[in-house]
Amino acid sequence: MALTKISIENFTVFDKIEIPFSYGINVFIGENSTGKTHILKLLYSACQSARQKVTAIDFPLKIARTFRPDELSLHRLVRRDSGKKTTKITVYSAVNELSLEFNSKIKKRWKASLRLRVQCSQTASLPKLSRNTLV
Repeated sequence: MALTKISIENFTVFDKIEIPFSYGINVFIGENSTGKTHILKLLYSACQSARQKVTAIDFPLKIARTFRPDELSLHRLVRRDSGKKTTKITVYSAVNELSLEFNSKIKKRWKASLRLRVQCSQTASLPKLSRNTLV
């Protein structure tokens, strides 16, 4: 899956960031504890989820297993110093858009969606999926 962009809001060290990717090799450079590894883990989770048949459900599970928050609860990954309590992550590719939204108040609930892009610039959407538990 060739990625084109990632959009992150209120996730761990990130308040709000959007990173477009170039074709080929992309390099992340930055000080320690600035989120380089977190971006790579999110991209890894998205790519691994895209290989599965039920991508929208696999994405949050893969994030939980990659980041290993306490009790595998995604709410532990919400940025804590922000007044906003909802985290939004969207990973874009040429063929689809994988989104995940969760908040700090509800421990084991999240919304994930997969939006497929068709070559003739029409789009088809799968309904947003919710799940009460991660494991």
